[in-house]
Amino acid sequence: MGNIKPKFNITPVLWSKPNYREYKLNVDGCFKGNPGSAGGGVYFGHSSNNLSKARVIKIGLKWCIDHGFNVLTIESDFLTVINMINKAATTTWSIKEETNAIHNMISNGNFQFIHILREGNNTTDLLANFVELDRKNDFFTEIIHLPRKILVTVKNDEEARPNFKI
Repeated sequence: MGNIKPKFNITPVLWSKPNYREYKLNVDGCFKGNPGSAGGGVYFGHSSNNLSKARVIKIGLKWCIDHGFNVLTIESDFLTVINMINKAATTTWSIKEETNAIHNMISNGNFQFIHILREGNNTTDLLANFVELDRKNDFFTEIIHLPRKILVTVKNDEEARPNFKI
């Protein structure tokens, strides 16, 4: 047993920029316990992991549609909810209202929901955690107003620096 060494798989993961004149919405919800304190764009209070992820997709999608973005790729690191929205998995009763609202919103547009690894969604993960910790509904309209820690991840994404999945 003394000669056994753990094997690590280390994979670089990049956030990918959308093509010119294409738009992407990266979303993430944060939850501390399941159920527990949750946030993602806004503070949700006490929520389950699935519900917080579905809510943040709905909120982000509504903002995009309200601002004229009807052709959009939505990326989230929560595969279960993405599969439910894509109807590749049965939607649980606890988020049925949210997924129904999402399906109603996307009926008049071209929307694609894609799973992304957490390491490729680092900036949105930090933003969701920031909101949950701060417990305020912060809305940033300009990059310069983001907290310093999050600015670093935005810069890393812009420069195609990978995060690593271990």
